[in-house]
Amino acid sequence: MPASIVRDGITWARPWLHLPRADIEAYVRRHRLRPIEDPSNQDPRLARNRLRLEVWPALLDGFEGAEVALGHVAERAHEADAALIELADLDLAHRSDPTGLDMLALSTLSVARQANALRAWLGRGMASPPPNTLVRRLLAEAGIGKTAQWPAGTHHVLRLYRGRLQLESMHSSLIGPMVQRVDLSAPGRVAVPSWRGHFEVTRASGPAGVPMTLALRAQLRPRTGGEKFQRTPKGVARSLKKQYQSAGISADLRAGPLVWLDGRLVYVPGLGIDARWWSDHGQALVTWHWHADSA
Repeated sequence: MPASIVRDGITWARPWLHLPRADIEAYVRRHRLRPIEDPSNQDPRLARNRLRLEVWPALLDGFEGAEVALGHVAERAHEADAALIELADLDLAHRSDPTGLDMLALSTLSVARQANALRAWLGRGMASPPPNTLVRRLLAEAGIGKTAQWPAGTHHVLRLYRGRLQLESMHSSLIGPMVQRVDLSAPGRVAVPSWRGHFEVTRASGPAGVPMTLALRAQLRPRTGGEKFQRTPKGVARSLKKQYQSAGISADLRAGPLVWLDGRLVYVPGLGIDARWWSDHGQALVTWHWHADSA
């Protein structure tokens, strides 16, 4: 193996790799070190031991320079892996965002780059690397414009809605308390653990906001049916279902609490501030954005 390895852009020296075993044992004796020998290291039933005790000696006897050659292969494999990660970052830069992965934009790449980018995107959201079977299935089945769903391990589900692929936690749609009071008046992050997420509060740069003085006494409620929302000042108040469909908001992005003030609906996740609350009277306004926590 090589005398150094490159990991995450850092070169780590490993000079002991080329020391003869006798020199290592002499060093241990000279410094009175007490090595600990794992009894399982000699158990041939374990694959690592069969490789070290049987396969590796035979390989060195049959192929001179095998250790150095395999070390070089490992280095090149590491470099190739790093290059694939960089390529995925480039390919995903304009094809994905917090709302999901644009499958139409992804389809403009070669099949190999599609698979590489999709694998990287899935890996960022899942607890373990995605299996190749899942990547191949998504590339074959996630047709543009379809609505579909796939299981992704034991903790996630993949949803395709209007050509956008989203990775959702199986627990993200749990309903929080019936009514919860919260202060949403100060810019910053407001955590709401009972709803498995948080609000991002910012100062509104235009009329699409709520007076800070009113946001002190916000109420969080789940959807119960019958709520109406107005998207624009000249628009018509319509049911949330129709507004979601019109805006192309997928089911998983509709989860989260509705915000009420003084008995009136003011904010809906995915839709924003109800236009009937917009104000241009020079008041200090804030706006909100709901973020569901990742698994």
